[in-house]
Amino acid sequence: MSHNINSTKSKFQQKKILVIKTRAIGDTVIWTSALAKLRKAYPEAEIHALTSKMNKDILLHSQCINKLHLVDADSKWALIKKFYSLRQEKFDLLLGFHVSGTICKFSWLVGTKETALHYHGMDQVPWASTFKVPHHGQLEDAITRDYRVLQAIGIDADVITNAVSSEHEPTRIDLLAEELSFAKSLADQTILTAGGRPEQKRMIFLPGASYSLKIYPKDLWLKFILKVQAEGIYQPLVLCDPKLSKEWELPELLMEKKIPLIDSVSLRQFIALVSTGDMSLSNDSSPGHISVAVGVRTHFLFGPTCIGDWFCYDKTQHSFSRIAVDCRIDGPRDQDQFQFCKVTECAHQSCMRNLRVEGFLPIPS
Repeated sequence: MSHNINSTKSKFQQKKILVIKTRAIGDTVIWTSALAKLRKAYPEAEIHALTSKMNKDILLHSQCINKLHLVDADSKWALIKKFYSLRQEKFDLLLGFHVSGTICKFSWLVGTKETALHYHGMDQVPWASTFKVPHHGQLEDAITRDYRVLQAIGIDADVITNAVSSEHEPTRIDLLAEELSFAKSLADQTILTAGGRPEQKRMIFLPGASYSLKIYPKDLWLKFILKVQAEGIYQPLVLCDPKLSKEWELPELLMEKKIPLIDSVSLRQFIALVSTGDMSLSNDSSPGHISVAVGVRTHFLFGPTCIGDWFCYDKTQHSFSRIAVDCRIDGPRDQDQFQFCKVTECAHQSCMRNLRVEGFLPIPS
């Protein structure tokens, strides 16, 4: 069944909507742009979100949704049971963003009469999707891909383009006042303990990533952090996950250099700490997307991954470093921005080691 998108936009104003995305943390942060757009289009709708358990802290307290449902998305049976249990909610509409094959096959168990599913790996609309999602299978940035689902139900059908659009809502993570207060206190005290100046413009360094080859090398991180410290324009603060911090021996190394480090907090506390910065430097990974979503000007370091998918932000506010390398052999040969590398081991890591990041720093007013 197909729909005329011009007749559907007002249809769900006071309806119950289930939105689904069960991908990684960074993808979920990016998804918040589409959720904000959906909420803006349907302010009176009751919107429920279903996502992976690991994404709880991204959508906790979100003003874009009314209720959050969590699932072990790696388990097909957990998804099937969750879908069936959600039938009791009697949703009017299901929207699936960058869904998996399992979601395509079993989302009908939720019992909605109308569904829009976007499965990035298919050039055809999944059979369970009653709305035709446009541009299926085409290469587009991650925010635009999510907006195609909204376009299918008539939201801003004429303005979505394969580029960062002024019509895109900013990504957002909503934090409570007490979370922000805790983060400011902890960050200020950590900086003071290291001999720094908490009142100074702050640059947050985010060296972590879930995939090791996406991580800018340790020696180059340290070199640039020390450069920022020596220039005295920004106060550096390193936020790192415990595993990488231990592997790189950061507590001992940074203490010796009088560089403040925080490496043992919850994800919500980490998000709030990132928000204390004026700028951040990040790998192409979830910490960088979190930084953008809490309003911090962010510079991304791209190595094996593609900017076409994952740098989906306003270039007047955020930036990236990336160089062309011969070994980034996956993806279309005629579109460098969508080329990537999926090796699991690399002896030279030239896509990272040859990056130059010094030139992106603006002088704070």
